[in-house]
Amino acid sequence: MQPVYSQAECVDAVRDYYEFLAAMFMDPSFIITPPPSGWSSLNPPHLHSLQKTNAVLALMRHLPYIADKPYSDHPQVLPGCCATDWTAVPVDTNPEGTLLMSQGDDEQFGGRIPSRYLGLTWTSRPKDILLLDTKYGIVHWQACPEEILASALPGPSFGDGNEEEEEEEEEAEGGGGDASDTESDADSNADSDAASNDELDWGPCWPVRDFFEMLKNQFRDLNFVPKNSHQVIDIWTTTHEDGHSIRLGIPELLQPIYRKYGWPDLQAYRKEECLEEVKSTLEKKFPSHHQYHL
Repeated sequence: MQPVYSQAECVDAVRDYYEFLAAMFMDPSFIITPPPSGWSSLNPPHLHSLQKTNAVLALMRHLPYIADKPYSDHPQVLPGCCATDWTAVPVDTNPEGTLLMSQGDDEQFGGRIPSRYLGLTWTSRPKDILLLDTKYGIVHWQACPEEILASALPGPSFGDGNEEEEEEEEEAEGGGGDASDTESDADSNADSDAASNDELDWGPCWPVRDFFEMLKNQFRDLNFVPKNSHQVIDIWTTTHEDGHSIRLGIPELLQPIYRKYGWPDLQAYRKEECLEEVKSTLEKKFPSHHQYHL
C-alpha cells in the first residue's frame, strides 16, 4: 500500500456522511463545523496526553462533529453507536479513559495502537471501534460483523495496520512525546511489533471515502434502520447497546414506511412525514418498548 492520506478528503468524507444522516433522520443542528483555522480548543497542549501524531492532531482540529449536547440524545452514526465529539471530551483529565472509549483496548491490536490512528467512535463495545489511519487514508473496522461484511458495497480489503512503523514513530515526535523517548521505545519494541504483525489481524479496511459510502449503502438498503431522530438499529442485532432486547419485527415494520415516503431517493424522500409515521407506528405496535427507548 502506498500512502494516499489527504486531510481534506477525510474531512469532506465525514461531513458528507453526517449530512447524509441528517437528510435521512438526524436533526442537522447536531452537526458542528470548525472555523477555517480549526477548533481552537483542540490545540496540541490540550491533546498532549493522547500522544498522537501531528497529522492526527491537525485532523481532529478540522473535522466536523456530531455534538454531544447536555440533556440531549446523542445521534448514532452506526446501529447503537455514536461518533466521538472531540470538542466535548475532557482529554486532559482522563487520557487513558479517552483512548479506551475512542479506540478500544490495546490488547485487541496486539498490545499497541500506532499513534497515527484516530478513533472515530465513542463506545465500550469492540465491534464498534473504527480507526482512521492518517498514513494510508484508510479506516479499519477490526470487529466488523460478518453480516455487514457480506453485504458491504464497496467491499473491504485487509491489512495489518503496522506498515513502516519506523516512519510513523518519527512523525509522532510532534504528537506530544519527547523525540528521544519515542525513538527508544520504537527500538525496544521493534522485535515484538514485528513478531506480532505476522499474527495480528487488523480486520477489514476501506479507503476513507469508500468506507463512508459503504455505510451509506447500508442505510439505503435499510439494513440500518433509524427508529427516531437519534437511534439506529440493524436487521441482524437483537439487543440494544444497553443490553435490552430489540423486539422482533421492528426493522421489518419500519422498512416499508421509509420506502413509502420515497427512501432512498433523497429528492423524493419526505423526512418529517416519515419520522412521524415511524413514531406513531412504534407507539401503537410496541408501546412499552418504544417508550423505554425514546
